[in-house]
Amino acid sequence: MDRNGTWTWLSVTLFMNFPFTNRLTLQHRTYARVSLVVAGFILAMSFTLDRVFQNALQDQVSDRLKSLWFTLAAQLEPVENSNLVTIPNFADPRLSVPGSGLFAAVYQPHQQSYAWISRSFEYRTETAEDALFIAMIRKPTREGQLEKINLKGKQAFFIWQQAVVLEERPNHPWLISVIESQADYQSQIRFYRWVLASVSLIIAIILLVITTAVLRWSFKPLRQLEKELSKVEHGEVQQFSEHYPRELQGLVSVLNRFMDKEREQRQRYGQVLENTAHSLKTRLTVLKNTLQINSFSTDEQNLCRDQVQQMEQLLAYHLQRTPIQIFGQSTVRRQVLIKPCLDRLIVALQRVYPEKNMQVSVDVSAEIVFPGDESDLFELLGNLLDNAFKYGHQYIRVQAKLETNSFVVLKIDDDGPGIPMEARPQVLNRGARWDTFTDGQGLGLSLACELVKACQGELTIEKSELGGATIKCRIPL
Repeated sequence: MDRNGTWTWLSVTLFMNFPFTNRLTLQHRTYARVSLVVAGFILAMSFTLDRVFQNALQDQVSDRLKSLWFTLAAQLEPVENSNLVTIPNFADPRLSVPGSGLFAAVYQPHQQSYAWISRSFEYRTETAEDALFIAMIRKPTREGQLEKINLKGKQAFFIWQQAVVLEERPNHPWLISVIESQADYQSQIRFYRWVLASVSLIIAIILLVITTAVLRWSFKPLRQLEKELSKVEHGEVQQFSEHYPRELQGLVSVLNRFMDKEREQRQRYGQVLENTAHSLKTRLTVLKNTLQINSFSTDEQNLCRDQVQQMEQLLAYHLQRTPIQIFGQSTVRRQVLIKPCLDRLIVALQRVYPEKNMQVSVDVSAEIVFPGDESDLFELLGNLLDNAFKYGHQYIRVQAKLETNSFVVLKIDDDGPGIPMEARPQVLNRGARWDTFTDGQGLGLSLACELVKACQGELTIEKSELGGATIKCRIPL
């Protein structure tokens, strides 16, 4: 591997292992790496083709100058009684045209003088460049090989020279030099590089387009899996479809079995807890009736009655708890519209509290959802609205809005006495009550708070603009 190829390979390798690429998506990361491989391949290919073309072009120049040298050597004739030679016929007409870019000369080393110079040398001014040019001809470095000469004026030449010995003068070798300007050679190189860059760019674009199409097609099952995962998480579907490639079928099957097992486990635990609580409640009812029939002292009856009442309250609390409060939020979250449940609860509570003639203002869009089961939503809204109807005087306001499409914010305001700042942490505890004059067990706000926390949300109590309390629930979707 040459130096250019080594640096290309090293750059691609370093980029592929650079830490910031791990923050990209799998598709973008693969696309970036494939793009770098394609770019590295195109650069290495272009460099190689450029070198091959230069070598081929130099071989052509070498063959052309060598052929011209043999032609000149075959026509070389010494002049009698002189150190000069003649060449009757020029093999290339450019040797007769001054400044044509093709030159030839015959040099006699033992006399250190020129025996013959082509007419293309004529009318050249005697400059430092000419002097350097002639000096380099007089001192050849390697005979029989193509050499390059670079002058100060940015002129460049190819030279092919070799000594020849004539039969007439075996002791006097003649150095024949054939020189050609590199102007045509450089022009061909520039044109070839322009064509090569254009073709390489077109090939790179075509390869990148094909790569993009192939990657999008290859990652289509993963994008579908991502969409289905979002739908499952939000409760739009209950299972993943089975239309996936063989590599993903195992994963999809495991996920489906896991979700089925989780649902069955939650249902089974919920049924067991409900059956146990109901059985205990039945036996407590029998015990309570027995206390009323049998003759016990008043203190004993009061003590037993208090204990039974406490156990009933405890059972009522656990029976009112929803599955999300018992087991936490499910991995597969469902979603239910808030508006229909809210309307049903308001109608029911207006019938429970007809004497208050409460006016309820509802500001809830029809598309806003609650991230849970319908029973969870009824439990949350039922407890909060029941407190609002119970403590409010005339007005209740219910609002539900989306916050950055990531949270649903539910607010219930009333015009009741409100909750003092120092009492707000206390009323969120189970069984704690700030108002002891109204019927209740002090479980409503604590149940709502536990349900909101089970949804990874937050319940806060604030001062309402209506004069009473504002219960604010902020729940992630």
